[in-house]
Amino acid sequence: MEDKTELLESFSNNKLIDIIKNYRQYGYDNSLRKTACRILKERGISINDLKLTGNLRNENFESAQEYIRAYRKNSKHALIFYITTLILNVLIPVFERISSFYSSIALALSIISIILFLYCLFRAFQHQSDFYRLIGKKMDSYEVLAFLLIGMPFYIFMYFYYKHKLKDELKLIK
Repeated sequence: MEDKTELLESFSNNKLIDIIKNYRQYGYDNSLRKTACRILKERGISINDLKLTGNLRNENFESAQEYIRAYRKNSKHALIFYITTLILNVLIPVFERISSFYSSIALALSIISIILFLYCLFRAFQHQSDFYRLIGKKMDSYEVLAFLLIGMPFYIFMYFYYKHKLKDELKLIK
């Protein structure tokens, strides 16, 4: 830790402020951030000064993280409803042989599952759009079409693709 403190003390105030504001993006831990705050305080720049100038936290990064959390939550729910729908659609013919009552219940549950899947898919798309709007990147029309057309039949692949893509895009936020 002494080596890190010495290194931080050699940095300019602007570099220390950048470290404090963007420590998560750089992969630093909170103890390094606190050390940078202490050094700035010794140089006459308080935590309050950093708050007032908007340099204590990276609001864009934190908002983007919230959008990603909401996207992941809705995507996970969509994935669950997607798998549920697939399973129920496989079981409907099996239940038809046993009893039409069970088949009717499975069909009703399948319809409910499809509706919930579409709702969660829409919410995930909405959070993904908000994320891209925040980082100043417009979603291409082919991405919107891919999300809607490919998203339904091949959702499991799209789920993992966008999960990693958003994580990579988050690293680019300044």
